[in-house]
Amino acid sequence: MKEVFYGGPIITMDPSNPIAEAVFVENGRIVAAGDKDSIYSAAGEDCDIIDLCGNTMMPGLIEPHAHIDLASVIHKGHFIGGLKYDSADEVIARIRQAVAETPAGKWVFCFGLDYLINRDLPELDRYKLDEITTDHPLVVIVQSMHTGFLNSRGLEEAHITRDTPDPRDGHIYKFDDGEPNGVITEQTLLFPILISWLSQLGKTPADLMRDQFAEYKRQGITTTWTAGMMAVFPNEPQLMKQLAQDAPVRQDYAIAFNMFENGSMTLEDVPEEDEKFKFTGIKFWYDGSPYTGNMLMEENYLENDIMQKSLKIPPSQAGERLFNSDFLYEMLKKYHNMGYQISVHSQGDRSNRELIDLFERLLTEFPRADHRHRIEHCAFMSPEDVQRCANLGITLSYHINHLYYYGEALNELVIGTERMKSEFMRCRDALDAGIRISLHSDDPMYFAGPLLLANTATTRTSKKGNPITTDQAISLDEALRAITIDAAWQLGRENELGSIEPGKLADFTVLSKNPYDVDDLRSINVVTTYLSGKNTDTMIS
Repeated sequence: MKEVFYGGPIITMDPSNPIAEAVFVENGRIVAAGDKDSIYSAAGEDCDIIDLCGNTMMPGLIEPHAHIDLASVIHKGHFIGGLKYDSADEVIARIRQAVAETPAGKWVFCFGLDYLINRDLPELDRYKLDEITTDHPLVVIVQSMHTGFLNSRGLEEAHITRDTPDPRDGHIYKFDDGEPNGVITEQTLLFPILISWLSQLGKTPADLMRDQFAEYKRQGITTTWTAGMMAVFPNEPQLMKQLAQDAPVRQDYAIAFNMFENGSMTLEDVPEEDEKFKFTGIKFWYDGSPYTGNMLMEENYLENDIMQKSLKIPPSQAGERLFNSDFLYEMLKKYHNMGYQISVHSQGDRSNRELIDLFERLLTEFPRADHRHRIEHCAFMSPEDVQRCANLGITLSYHINHLYYYGEALNELVIGTERMKSEFMRCRDALDAGIRISLHSDDPMYFAGPLLLANTATTRTSKKGNPITTDQAISLDEALRAITIDAAWQLGRENELGSIEPGKLADFTVLSKNPYDVDDLRSINVVTTYLSGKNTDTMIS
């Protein structure tokens, strides 16, 4: 099958041929991109002509860090976050509505609680939530997904008592009398609750993931990377591969290391790769979130009522390691020497410094060319450590929505002005050091949307319109590369995806406006996407 795309600007992301008039595709791959006459001549008469109708086409957008398994579940919950609701009254009313819509005895799952945006929210504990319902187990998850609040029925259903020990990666907070106060943190505690709630949804895992595929397609995404598959669903790798074959997005993924280490998965569970489904490596965590007090910093967080009373972060807190550094090094060494790409969640300046120390030791003892090990999120990193990453060949993926949604809160409540100026989201420094970066949403932490990410990276402007560390702004070209060809490079897919060049897969995103002709990328709508030259509108119901 042969197609010619024409009729609008075509942004190729190929520096040697940045703008094309037409693209020739045969059997799902790009044959040529160039002026219309030469493309028509190359294609011949026996081909389909696809008129862009004045819209702009570019390489398919890539989401290089999301959690499609978690997102497919969590987005079926009741969203109560400050990204949507402006006041505490609206948030509490939405929780009450969610309870009213749920049969007694069933879990009520609310997601997105946000003290940093909805600063008038009351402090929550088990008894405050008991005032809303004692007939349902109720869990309210904060926007960062690292902390949850349970009512008494929820604690009972989760089998959390005064005698339940803290897991290695989380905490059970307690009243002075030793009884759990309803506040719990991190995946070991939250994940079983998620599974319990999932069982009552009445939708199959396949249905849930198909819905999420469709949402990514609507955002112009043609490839996603699941950042640490955690067996939300039974036989999840096999299920995702099966679903990927007819999905409007390609599915690349890493597996969370603890899935291998605790026996939930084995390497035998990793299906054979194909063009729609690729296994990239192993995902680790070193610290947590700036919004739960376990992002590991060199200096303490700010102290104020929001941090200490609402978010339950103790005073004189500088964060914590989720895993012992010696243990993490042994894990890094194990999978590095097996030849895998390693990705590590690390946000704080101290966490990043210590992690880079571990990588430096690893790569000194066990050198490996073109390893493409990644640090995920990179919220706070010193300029010196950015340069160390460049020297070691470590690539960075930035959680730039921290700036868009929480720039003011990080400055005023969490970290403070000086550290924001010196360490926050050093995208400009990274590019100047020669690092190929990407931008990601961490969906469901934030809703997927690559154009918003690119816009934020170029403007360094928050949702409220305030400039945040603008010295680290990057150019539009650089931002578009971060959601196309450079993201593809991080996935080891640069020879297949990320630019419109001969030999590559014909993955395209069609936009209502040319990114180079607008002041705000958020004004652009996604018209459609193509996968291997096929319009993905035919791939969703």
